[in-house]
Amino acid sequence: MKLIDLLLQELPKRGGWPIGSDECKQLPSGLVAFNYVGDSHSFNAGVVCAGVIPHVKLNDYLLAFHESMNLSVAKKKEQKMKYEYLKGSEKDFEGAPEWATLYTSCAGEDYFFAEFHGVGARVFDVEKKSEFKIDYAFDGSGVDVIAERRPIIEPSWDGVGLPPVGCECEFTLGPYEPDEFYDLCGKLPELGTLVNVVSHKVTGDGHNVAVIYWDEDGGGRAACLVGSCLKPISSEADMKRDAALLAMNIAVNEGDSGIEGGLEAIYDAIAAGKIPGVKLED
Repeated sequence: MKLIDLLLQELPKRGGWPIGSDECKQLPSGLVAFNYVGDSHSFNAGVVCAGVIPHVKLNDYLLAFHESMNLSVAKKKEQKMKYEYLKGSEKDFEGAPEWATLYTSCAGEDYFFAEFHGVGARVFDVEKKSEFKIDYAFDGSGVDVIAERRPIIEPSWDGVGLPPVGCECEFTLGPYEPDEFYDLCGKLPELGTLVNVVSHKVTGDGHNVAVIYWDEDGGGRAACLVGSCLKPISSEADMKRDAALLAMNIAVNEGDSGIEGGLEAIYDAIAAGKIPGVKLED
């Protein structure tokens, strides 16, 4: 393992890169130490990385973290809607639009994916690869339903109180300080991990908690958490905003010091197309 990979794995658990340091290195003992901030941020994860004295600059870490965020955004984009299959199976809906709930056939010749049977329903012609809407009264007569599905509506949550049972949400630091979180490493998921709420419990001292489940290294894990340790899954807009802010942070660290130098660095980065989602207009 390279030191940069170890940092990407460990720093989110420990509150991120310590403010005031611009470089870290790993000693032969396995201790990872940061310059200018003393020993309070040093840690040993039990892994000795490749190289004589592996070291990583702050900007290199920020760039790698930025890339990992982009991969996370792409992964979340790939997440598909979940369905319950009332007839047939997932295979019958290969290539179907997300809105399709019916796979039908007319006289065994023409095949369609349909939203529903009725005026205004969207229909996708499998052979012609084209979409149209039903603009006349139609109840599905003469059509064979080969497969049918319906979307699974997962419980929504606004971030207040405990998430409902069945809700998928993100683990966050909540009331824990970075040092406290470090002590609990191995018992809790990594920051940003998607977890499922399986039940609610009341602890012996009267606290309402959510029982969560998550996958880790091929195995299942569970824990009890207060609501402030969980948050709704970041939207695509949130992730784009975070990616843009991180890119600006990188630009500032690469530029001159001071407010004016930082603003110039951000402007130059926007002009060069280095800030995702932000561009200059003539």
